[in-house]
Amino acid sequence: MTKMQTAKKQSAKPVLKIRANASLDEALNDFKSAWKRAESGETFNETVLSFESWEPMARILTPKRMELIHAVRETKPKSIADLARGLKRDYKRVHADVGELVKSGVLQITSKGVEAPYAAIETKMLF
Repeated sequence: MTKMQTAKKQSAKPVLKIRANASLDEALNDFKSAWKRAESGETFNETVLSFESWEPMARILTPKRMELIHAVRETKPKSIADLARGLKRDYKRVHADVGELVKSGVLQITSKGVEAPYAAIETKMLF
């Protein structure tokens, strides 16, 4: 799994782009595209999260974790304990899931609590 911050300006809504089966050529094309867009003055804020294949992506983005991400966006929990209570799940499991999603760049823990800092998440499977 690789994470690449392609460009960031404050006025654009942040987007997380998740790719599976992305080759090095495709990652370089993403970088070139972002570079050209930035040079032309386009305002965008995106992070690209690439996985070598479907399997590692599926290990990170399990159905329970997708439910967790949705709950974070909807409820804006102040803590992992609040999130676990809202989901009616065991604290240890939720804590582990949040840890994996933070490590992957999908969630953040801030002074405000657990956050999903993206306005949108786009996924793309390449064959």
